[in-house]
Amino acid sequence: MKTSFKLTILLITIIFMIQCSNDEELIMNQDFLQGTWVEVEPEELIQYEGDNYQFTFSQDSFFAEIHYWTDVIMDTCSIIDWTYKINGKYVVSLDSIEFTGIISTVPDNCDTITHKYNFHKKSEFYIISESEFILDPNPEEEYYQIRLVKK
Repeated sequence: MKTSFKLTILLITIIFMIQCSNDEELIMNQDFLQGTWVEVEPEELIQYEGDNYQFTFSQDSFFAEIHYWTDVIMDTCSIIDWTYKINGKYVVSLDSIEFTGIISTVPDNCDTITHKYNFHKKSEFYIISESEFILDPNPEEEYYQIRLVKK
């Protein structure tokens, strides 16, 4: 009787382990990132200023476009509307992505000169699915999270 009980427990354990091992864990790596990712923001988020991101990853390099906007009127410019472009390299580690490159401003109605600067940022991430992840996850401040969806 004891042997059949032990055998049943062992069999249940093996079946459970096999099912758990079949669950595919999503891992952040270069293959996962390949392609274009666009930021999506919650519809209920009220903003008077903000930025919208789009990333394109290719092997170990990336291109990002950050569109910053505000509804606040400043000086002689009407509504402020800036675009930043970043070209560079990235490295994925267990819990973060490290970006390095050159960031440049795109001329707008207030500034007609393109400015270029060195760029370096390390961002933590949280994978939601094969087609969605969050850069800089912050459960207390949803406004600062960058939720990216594969295009």
